[in-house]
Amino acid sequence: MIDIAKKYCRQLGVNVSFHMPTGYEEAFGTYDVTCNTIYINKNLAQSTPPYRFLFFFLHEYRHAVQYNNPSAFSDEIQKSLPYVILYNGECFKLSRNSGKNVHCREKNGISPTPTSVYPTKRQQICLGRVRKTLSRTKVRFAKVV
Repeated sequence: MIDIAKKYCRQLGVNVSFHMPTGYEEAFGTYDVTCNTIYINKNLAQSTPPYRFLFFFLHEYRHAVQYNNPSAFSDEIQKSLPYVILYNGECFKLSRNSGKNVHCREKNGISPTPTSVYPTKRQQICLGRVRKTLSRTKVRFAKVV
């Protein structure tokens, strides 16, 4: 299965690493847009059935496809791509200059909602709830259950 991941990543021009970033040790995988890398937890990948590995790998691969081929997705997805919510609930907007991150400023512990991407009040409320829940519970999106 790991060879399949390497092959797909190579075809898309995405880096793949089997060494999880600090703080992600319990996650099955993550995609880091800032360095165009899919990280796969090799220990979890080798100890899980192939269908579970593929489920989590393809989830991260989809993120890589969204960032590497945005025109294949709707305008709404394309507009949302600069806004990133990390595994730990941290939110930032990608800068167009030099690929550096511009972090959102927090107010009352909750990052601001990017209203240009989530224009309706309902979308803003939903995103705010997601951020609040993540910061309170430290939910792990890709944790193997």
